[in-house]
Amino acid sequence: MSTATYDRGELDCILDRCENVPFASVGGLDKRCAMKAPKYIKDCDKASYLKGYRDTAKRMYGEDWQTYAFSWQHVMTIGGDDG
Repeated sequence: MSTATYDRGELDCILDRCENVPFASVGGLDKRCAMKAPKYIKDCDKASYLKGYRDTAKRMYGEDWQTYAFSWQHVMTIGGDDG
């Protein structure tokens, strides 16, 4: 397993969440059970990339990450309510 490719899968999962498009890098929400690595990942590295992505999704979203119901949410809020 390539550590660099695993790490890339982990990073992409985190970035997808920050951009509020969970699982975009691997096919979208409806492809969570049949994820595909992006085309720029070499064939020999795809399993490692997907393992990194899956492991990170499980840590971020919990055991039910493949069936979790997502809804739109703010990634961050700037400022606050003073009143």
